[in-house]
Amino acid sequence: MTLSEKTIMWLVPNAVFLIIVLLANTGVILAFTATNVDVKETEAIISTERLHYSPNGISKADTETGRVYTGLISAENFKNDRIENTLAYEEGLAAARIKADTNGIESKDIACKAAGISCAYLYEDKYEKEWVVLALASEKIGGKGISAYPEQRTAIFENKAARLETVVLMPK
Repeated sequence: MTLSEKTIMWLVPNAVFLIIVLLANTGVILAFTATNVDVKETEAIISTERLHYSPNGISKADTETGRVYTGLISAENFKNDRIENTLAYEEGLAAARIKADTNGIESKDIACKAAGISCAYLYEDKYEKEWVVLALASEKIGGKGISAYPEQRTAIFENKAARLETVVLMPK
């Protein structure tokens, strides 16, 4: 056997082994690489928390100390423009409704104005006229559409115990 034959006999198995190891490593790396991470639910939770814990949100805040009294909802802060400024979403990225129910009405689908319930919106027209319908449809039939992220908590609204229902709608 000549030197070139020995080199080829040594090179071919080692090259094949090297290719197999490289392909296996590439497969493992690609398997653990996350390319699509859905953060919409976390973003909706953060938005809701920002409304309650921010001095620019719906809770009462002391102007001298800057302290926010979470759970004490100020009626003067419970306005659409305040919510839009606090959340600072562009129209089309999210819509939300915050309902302060002091009457104890349990129906989720009841209109705020019809029941005398205080409501504030992030993009009211987008929420009421478009996205609520799409969220209900996509919940029933699945697929892409609008996802609803509801949250409930108890607070004091205008010196009465109230159930706050926040629903953040975001496109999938």
